[in-house]
Amino acid sequence: MKKLIPVFLILFISTLAFAQDKSRIVGTVTTAEGAAIVGVKVTITSDMLIANTMSAETNERGYVRFVLLPVGIYDIKFEKEGYKTIDQKGIQLGYDATATIDKVLEPSEFEEVVTITGEAPIVDETSSGIGDKLDVDILANTPNTRLLWHEMPKLVAGFNDVSSLGSVQVGSHAWNTDGVNTSDPRYGNPSSAMSHEAIQQLDITQFGANAEYGSFTGASMNVVTKSGGNAFHGEVNYFMQRINWVSDNTKNVEGVSLPDASNLYDPNFVIGGPLLKDKIWFFFNYNYSKDSRQVELADAKVINAVWNYNTYFFKFNSRWDDRNMTHVSYYWNSAKSPNRSSGNYIEELEGTLFLSEAYNKTLILQHSFVANENWILEGRFAGFRIPFDMTPVGGEDTPAMFDIILNKYLPGSSSNTTTRENRDRDQFLLTTNYYNDDLYGSHSIKFGFEYESSLGYEYFKSRDLQLWWAGSPYMKYDRGEYDGGVRINRWAGFAQDSWSINDRLTLNYGFRYDSTGYTADDQSKAVIKGTFVKYNDPAFRLGFAYDLFGDGKTVLRGFFGRYFEGAVEGNTGAAARNQPPWLIYLWAGDQWLLFDAQGGSSDFHFDPDLSNQYTEGFMFGVDRELMENMSGSATLVYKYDKNFIGQIYPDTTWVESTTDFSNDNGSYSGKYYGWVRTGTKTVLTNPTTDDVGVLDTPYRRNLSLLFQLNKRMSDNWSMKASYTYSRFTGNVGQSWGSMLGFLTLSNPNAWINSRGHNYLERPHTIKLSGTYIAPFDILISPFIMWMNGLPYVPIIRPDPTAVVRTQANDGTMRLPNQFNIDIRLEKAFTFGEKYRFGILLDVFNLLNSDTVTAYRSGQLDSPNFEVPSEIVPPRFFQLGLRFTF
Repeated sequence: MKKLIPVFLILFISTLAFAQDKSRIVGTVTTAEGAAIVGVKVTITSDMLIANTMSAETNERGYVRFVLLPVGIYDIKFEKEGYKTIDQKGIQLGYDATATIDKVLEPSEFEEVVTITGEAPIVDETSSGIGDKLDVDILANTPNTRLLWHEMPKLVAGFNDVSSLGSVQVGSHAWNTDGVNTSDPRYGNPSSAMSHEAIQQLDITQFGANAEYGSFTGASMNVVTKSGGNAFHGEVNYFMQRINWVSDNTKNVEGVSLPDASNLYDPNFVIGGPLLKDKIWFFFNYNYSKDSRQVELADAKVINAVWNYNTYFFKFNSRWDDRNMTHVSYYWNSAKSPNRSSGNYIEELEGTLFLSEAYNKTLILQHSFVANENWILEGRFAGFRIPFDMTPVGGEDTPAMFDIILNKYLPGSSSNTTTRENRDRDQFLLTTNYYNDDLYGSHSIKFGFEYESSLGYEYFKSRDLQLWWAGSPYMKYDRGEYDGGVRINRWAGFAQDSWSINDRLTLNYGFRYDSTGYTADDQSKAVIKGTFVKYNDPAFRLGFAYDLFGDGKTVLRGFFGRYFEGAVEGNTGAAARNQPPWLIYLWAGDQWLLFDAQGGSSDFHFDPDLSNQYTEGFMFGVDRELMENMSGSATLVYKYDKNFIGQIYPDTTWVESTTDFSNDNGSYSGKYYGWVRTGTKTVLTNPTTDDVGVLDTPYRRNLSLLFQLNKRMSDNWSMKASYTYSRFTGNVGQSWGSMLGFLTLSNPNAWINSRGHNYLERPHTIKLSGTYIAPFDILISPFIMWMNGLPYVPIIRPDPTAVVRTQANDGTMRLPNQFNIDIRLEKAFTFGEKYRFGILLDVFNLLNSDTVTAYRSGQLDSPNFEVPSEIVPPRFFQLGLRFTF
């Protein structure tokens, strides 16, 4: 019966597709003549291992393998009687990485030890993908405003504007915590707000992830959390900002509101250590953050908006014996803040102010069972619950008044919207890893089965949203009141093999299949009973890594594969909530007259052949170890997106008209389309030119060329430098709605001059970051970035319902280029062997740049045409104190 306990644990404790401890150390031990040495005792040592050490012996090929290793720094020793002992120090191992340590042993009649303190591998000889691993030192030393997901990915080459290599912003990524997808199941946004002090590493895989990884078309972002240890350790810190530490960079930019200024209070506490030495560790982190922000409104008043966050994180690691390991973690977060319902500008805040209150409770359980040296079984479970409420400050009966020409909400508006949501997810995974070193090389074969059940529930009420035109009302919407939830059930299976054919060539090939069904959580409210959307997504992936010269220092990489969009509710809620149609009114001079009723659940339909969006492409690159602890790489990535999902109106008649417009800002002479709605039917589909109003085949292509230089910390300095060339083209943008089915693709006006450069394209981006440890324990850590401004195209409105681009987006019209310098200075004081106190100063936008990042309007006949509305945040300071032990 005892032998079955691990099996029952696996069946009970199962979760999403990644283990927290996924890394590997492998190597081959030979003589100087290249003959394999059998029976060499290899011992790895690390403070990250619960038992501190692990040992194994080389097989008949002289090969040794260690798996299920956590992120950390390792020492490795090679011992055999009659040979010199080699003791290598300081091998840095990242998340889901392989460190290849090949050694040549020399005969010796004496007990002789050769100690190596350098030469740790910096190039992964087995990986086929592109990405980056931001370790604990980078996270601790880089100047940042404590907002993990917004701050840290921008250090990575190819990552700008929360987009990876031209992907859709935000929602196209998989946001993971310890490998568990904690993305919001409604929209795909990150749901967790882990504090920096709880993070061991941030792993970002942009392209080339193997078949184990699914549910994203952008990047897989994974936070690896810290663990306890066999000795107690911890940290207490406090970060602060003050209103009078904020400069003013608006003086030379007319029309831009004064910058926000904050009083930030951000204390943090960390403790970790053993509950039972060599058996059970614990880790605990608490973070409280209060951001009291002064915001200037349109009428020159200043209000105080307060954001409050509380975060608790508990984690327990245990190694029961040489075969059984368990990890348990619990994350709890509350966030209370003011928000805006729509619009982009600070001066709208008063008119759109509402309060939001959200909670996140996430539980992760994981058990690994080592059946023998060739078989590993794992079971995992993860679940989270996120209730989320938004309440309008001005009351539900106060109208929202938005002026299209002025592009702002008018004084006296309310958000006019009440929302109560629940975002829940449960995930299970069973995997088995099989290792075979005698089948034409070495294989690491993994099979997995995954199941997910997610819920996106919403109560919604919104009335009297008024649209104004240059100070006069002309249209309003009444969206009504409804509630209900979409239940997403997804199962997936995958098979992946990493086949090291010899000591130079590794093939990584795999297949993944996801099946996803969407149903109403409450069938009594369902407009469509049963499953109303069904996706079946097969994805094949093939990559290689080739050690060009056989010295482990130059590796060629290549990859081809497909990735499907994650399972999110998006624009499917109408089928589950019985939403009423939008009532549209026109202003008749003295009263509102009902003009039309659009959509609603009864008129919302799904194409029975609807299929999921995906990205497909290839990459090719080379990595080279330039010198000890420094590597360089060049990588080409080409991706193309297919199967766009959007709304069409098959019963709508579009009336072609012409206009001839010209003023000092520009001109347009050509056609546009007015609309006459002859029916209210809306269909969610994969639009083609066979559909009404779709004038072109939807497409999006992304080409990136990346050059990177990485120097890990040694000789008191580290560095990350990159140059990225990007060309993103298409006729479908990269906005949040383009992955959720919210795009209306059957409006023919949207297809006029639609082909061109996508709006997230920045052709040239240069990034430089790093840390220098100066004398007297002074740390200097800059982050420097230069990048082209985003492209844009002027528009006109021939009538209030038609928007037309005046020219194709050829990339010649852009916002100004951006150049920014942030810097962190820290003075450290060390007491004894383990106590350290640091005083930190962060300076953001060191040069107080006033680069314009948005215009109030791109409409040629608007008085706000190319009038700046947003500029980069001004120079401001952040002070920090931290004590570690």
